[in-house]
Amino acid sequence: MSPSQALRLTRRVRRGFAIAATVKTLLVLAAIGAAFGLWGAVFPGAGPRIDTFVLMGAAGAYVGLAVAGGAGIRLIHAAAAYTALGRMDLAERVLVNAAMGFSLYRGQRLLAVQNLAWLAHGAGRFTQAALLSRFVVEHLGRSRRLLGAFDHPNRLLLADSELMLGRLGEAQVQLTAMDGSGLTLTERLAMLATTCYYEVSASKWDRLADEAPARAPMAALMPPAQAATTLACLALGCQHVDRLGRRDWLWQEATLLMDREELVSRMPLLGSLDQEKAARPPWRQDVIDESSGEST
Repeated sequence: MSPSQALRLTRRVRRGFAIAATVKTLLVLAAIGAAFGLWGAVFPGAGPRIDTFVLMGAAGAYVGLAVAGGAGIRLIHAAAAYTALGRMDLAERVLVNAAMGFSLYRGQRLLAVQNLAWLAHGAGRFTQAALLSRFVVEHLGRSRRLLGAFDHPNRLLLADSELMLGRLGEAQVQLTAMDGSGLTLTERLAMLATTCYYEVSASKWDRLADEAPARAPMAALMPPAQAATTLACLALGCQHVDRLGRRDWLWQEATLLMDREELVSRMPLLGSLDQEKAARPPWRQDVIDESSGEST
């Protein structure tokens, strides 16, 4: 999916939201009118039964549209199966169909767009990922019911995509919006990794070095690749403020989890770091950095 195709998709989904809202409003108005006998008053020649017919028709239409919309959920499940099999092309095609298909429920189509954003991000198409995840975040603000399920993952995805595109200001907006907002442990860990990468990109070396003792133990709870990049970011911060004992230990731990060459390919800034040996975490009081001759 190209950026222009992603933009067209969001426009199509936005129109679908408007059509679904109009249909629901018309069905509700028809049912209310029938409940109060308004249709019989408007069409007296049709008799009082018209209200019953309208009420049954509105209820039947709503149920029928709701059942038809369930096809989108089946498509999303099918896309998950294709993703597990590594068929990302088929998963994307199915998710596009799910997003563009008619549904009375906004959450179903937003879920399809969200999954498309994750696929784009995983494939390194960060422009498309940012566009799609921004669309989801914008529409979540209109529904408190959907906010909890979608908000944090999409903001994290949007922040990471913006970072990869070099748009630090927009990434900071998303990270700030999540700060102290009741994140789960998984979300906190993902946010920590993204925050460390943001601070490297923004050259916030002092903060990286100062927070390293608290952040490094949390990195142990992350998946290996995420933990390695987080530790490497902390090591880079320590290098810039001359905390070399701390840097060496963090860089050693990072390269135990991921090859040095792969880390540097992900973040070229890490090429300035050399792998050194350190026996213990350097913020332990009983550890002395022999290279600098100071207690850490």
